[in-house]
Amino acid sequence: MERELMWVDKYEPKSIDELLLPDEYEKAGFRKLLKSIVETVKGGGPQLHLFFYGPPGCGKTTTARVIAREILGEYVDTDFHEFNASSEARGIDTIRTEIPEVCAQVPMSGKLHIILLDEYDSSSQASQKALRATMNKYQSEVMFILTANYPEKIEAAISKSRVLAIPFLPLSSQKIYERLTYIATEEKARLSDEAIRHIAEECGGDVRRAITQLQTYAMLAESGTEFTTELLDILKGASAIDPYAIIDRCLEYAQSTQITKIEEELVSAIANNVNPRAVITGAIRRVVKEYDIGTASAYELTKLGAEAIGRLNSGTDPYIELLAVFALITKQLHNGKTKRRGVENILEDIADITEERVETKQASSTPSIPNVNDLLKSLKPIGN
Repeated sequence: MERELMWVDKYEPKSIDELLLPDEYEKAGFRKLLKSIVETVKGGGPQLHLFFYGPPGCGKTTTARVIAREILGEYVDTDFHEFNASSEARGIDTIRTEIPEVCAQVPMSGKLHIILLDEYDSSSQASQKALRATMNKYQSEVMFILTANYPEKIEAAISKSRVLAIPFLPLSSQKIYERLTYIATEEKARLSDEAIRHIAEECGGDVRRAITQLQTYAMLAESGTEFTTELLDILKGASAIDPYAIIDRCLEYAQSTQITKIEEELVSAIANNVNPRAVITGAIRRVVKEYDIGTASAYELTKLGAEAIGRLNSGTDPYIELLAVFALITKQLHNGKTKRRGVENILEDIADITEERVETKQASSTPSIPNVNDLLKSLKPIGN
């Protein structure tokens, strides 16, 4: 088993065909959308700037690198430039000096530079203002790709006017499990199927986290650790509660609008260290797959789930995030036609709580994002 190279880097997708996508995105033709973007840029069409947003570990940075590789080909090492905007010390200096210097250079490919600004939601307003000026000046010579966990932190002058904004969602635990199984087989890791499935279910849709944990477990297993059922229970917080049993009960209560019962389940889940990300992703996938709530409602629910997981990763209250998701599920299961005691009030309360977290100026700049099908209609592959 190799220890020198991190598996998350070793098994990073190198092409659009290798990217791991949620089932919903596969069906909607998201892979085709990405290929259309590549062909549009390579064919000399109107310049595109991209904005990928969603929770950590769902493929934003990887997709940006893949797009750059497919557009630039052999020139990717010279004409693709990656900056992490989360460094406050370098943020404004990078935008005002380093990036303009790159933009002013003639690309080795003779076509364009591609600049990735990763975690751009960590940048200051001064940095974003400077970026607008740079984007305007080098509109035809440079393609910018921005990534963020929180789109509301990117000012509207960028997120609405200068980029094609695309939401990213976490992968299902089953899809992550399949990827982990492949990697474990390739690396001849001494891990049981139970241990691999445990990692997939506990990562909350974060592929990067899952692969990193897989490598850690594999190293420990090689040193003699046996990942028994009991040890795995301890590692996931010694929870005796099955998150899928919670989902089953909450969905049953949602169908009969028993909000109080849902609240009791969620309080119990948190008290027993159940992973809230597993509950959110599992519930959303159950509803989208098993209930006829319609495309618009499915999109609304998955978007809320992605935002909830993103907030959880920054330390927000899991009870509020879980309750928001199940309140919306309850509303959608009734198609908005039946009066539901307490549901609308809960949604209003949650909206008020969320609004307090984000300054009015930032909240007003949240991008209006089209769904994948709309994006597909707006971009057609060259030659079709």
